[in-house]
Amino acid sequence: MIAPKVSGHISFVKCCYQSVYGMIESSWEKTNDKVKYHLEIPANVICSFSVANQSYELKAGTYDFLI
Repeated sequence: MIAPKVSGHISFVKCCYQSVYGMIESSWEKTNDKVKYHLEIPANVICSFSVANQSYELKAGTYDFLI
């Protein structure tokens, strides 16, 4: 599960994790009054992404959200 918490004075975060299925990447960046989220999920992985009181089930691929 990826559930970023955006708050405070931090304006950008990027992290990655080398799983047995491949690299999982997640980042977010504050842009004016919105937040841009970027996720990369490797093959054979299903990821839960929870943000802004919404949840998404993501299959392998690259995703961008502007919330």
